[in-house]
Amino acid sequence: MEQFLYHLDFYIIPSKTSQFEENITKILVAHHNHAKGLGHRMTFYRTFVGGDDVLSLTIPMETLGDMDLWMHTPEIVIEYFGPEEGIRILNDYSSAMKVWKSRITKRFDFNLAI
Repeated sequence: MEQFLYHLDFYIIPSKTSQFEENITKILVAHHNHAKGLGHRMTFYRTFVGGDDVLSLTIPMETLGDMDLWMHTPEIVIEYFGPEEGIRILNDYSSAMKVWKSRITKRFDFNLAI
């Protein structure tokens, strides 16, 4: 069972929702179709009720060292779409966000034999 979760939260600018969705979809296509992409390991949740419009992505990890094998998203997108289109996608995607935040959580098991 995975011991760690990598979390990435994208805070979407309300007036740029369609721009964000269009470009994050292209980024995910690149991840799913690239040999070093993480598309098959990602799980997504999006704000349903209350708060900001946030798309949350998680990737399970056995060890923190798993991240050493990851290829960064800009590299994947540029390799998959080519430099001109890839850079445009990345710029349009990032300009549709207020901010993004990342964190790593560690599995916590309660000792119920108290």
